[in-house]
Amino acid sequence: MIRRYRTTRRSPERVKELPPLSFDGALSLDNRLIYVDPREEGPSFLGFGGALTRASQELLHEMDEGTRKEALSLLFGEEGLNYSLLRLTVSSTDFGSSSYDYLGGGKDLRSFSFEEEEKSLLPLLQEIQPLRNDWIRMASSWAPPAYMKENGDRCYGGHLRKECYGDYGEYLALYLDSMKRNGFPIDWMSVQNEPEAIQLWESMEVTAEEEGEIILKGILPALRRHGLATKIIIWDHNKDEMVRRANVTLSAKEVDEAVWGIGYHWYVSHNFGNVELARRLHPDKHLIFTEGCVELANIAYGAEETGSPDLWEHGWRYGENIIECLKRGTEAYLDWNLILDEKGGPTWVGNYCEAPLIYDRQAKKLRKNPSYYYISQFSRFLRRGARMCYSASDFEEGVDTLAFKNPGGEILLFVLNRGWNKSATLLVGGKKAFVSLPSDSLTTFIIEEKGV
Repeated sequence: MIRRYRTTRRSPERVKELPPLSFDGALSLDNRLIYVDPREEGPSFLGFGGALTRASQELLHEMDEGTRKEALSLLFGEEGLNYSLLRLTVSSTDFGSSSYDYLGGGKDLRSFSFEEEEKSLLPLLQEIQPLRNDWIRMASSWAPPAYMKENGDRCYGGHLRKECYGDYGEYLALYLDSMKRNGFPIDWMSVQNEPEAIQLWESMEVTAEEEGEIILKGILPALRRHGLATKIIIWDHNKDEMVRRANVTLSAKEVDEAVWGIGYHWYVSHNFGNVELARRLHPDKHLIFTEGCVELANIAYGAEETGSPDLWEHGWRYGENIIECLKRGTEAYLDWNLILDEKGGPTWVGNYCEAPLIYDRQAKKLRKNPSYYYISQFSRFLRRGARMCYSASDFEEGVDTLAFKNPGGEILLFVLNRGWNKSATLLVGGKKAFVSLPSDSLTTFIIEEKGV
């Protein structure tokens, strides 16, 4: 038996369960072929998630209790996005109503205060924690206190002063230690968010060589000093440069031994081949998709019910990106802001973006964008520990496939059709079934292992 769930632009289907199919088809010249080899390959999948930015925190605190519970269920519940990963930010970023660090703008690490997070972040984590028991938490820093940077400002890029490598490591370790003491240990931490970005907001430039030096001279000693087991992720920027950056940073043996994974974002480049190349060149490193969103989006116009083609194209972008990233060995997928308002904020620098879940502050209602449903088609069904299976089709274009086997043995096939109505013969383990693919649709097929 084959169970099916589908999201379609041209109908009301939103992760809708459809009547099951049976393996009773045959190969035919009239039908294209979708093929799945049920043998497992590649690394184990770790999960889906998003970033609990200060912007998302502010919105969740603004909601009444009932709306906040609904939002958390839509994000973390089994019938929602089923998230089990959280990315957290070390102090402020562009998303939030203000900029802050843990030294209050000062220069003395002894003045480190976790008050900002105690007021905003920790109460939400306490509310989220009971929703599941398998959390993985990641943290990223956008900028250290200003005195540590050559330009004396948390914004506008600029490099870390070499004499402050130790201070930076200690600053990060104080954050990690504070999270651990409050019951929320951080599993992964990147050295620096987007180290080649020079932004109007919090940012810092870090060369590939500097990243290794900061690990060895700053972060690693601080982790050991505080007895922290947080794993180190490098790069945490776009995939266009991920191969060359990793090659240089990991060329030093001591750095290579200290680094657990390579993080990357989706902006700028569509070269998914770089993800696969990074996997082949550094097979012992874990590839983590750490951020992606639709940037500079004017989303105020459209609930998904309007069928706006712009919003649906954004959904397709998520579908394509998840398929291509996971197909090349990515082990975890983290979206950017968990939730934003109807303008794409709050953001203290006007860097408005789109999120899958929107809180309309005027109407005081939640709204799902098409990207929400596209993520759900994967995240509701793909379990931690699943391993990829080979999949392919003989469609010329417009159809993308991805297959995994869950720990329980069921085979998942995800098919994204960005063209007009199509049909195909699904071939799995020698058995065949006829499948239809409506235009502008994403379908999840769940195939019982005993059926193939």
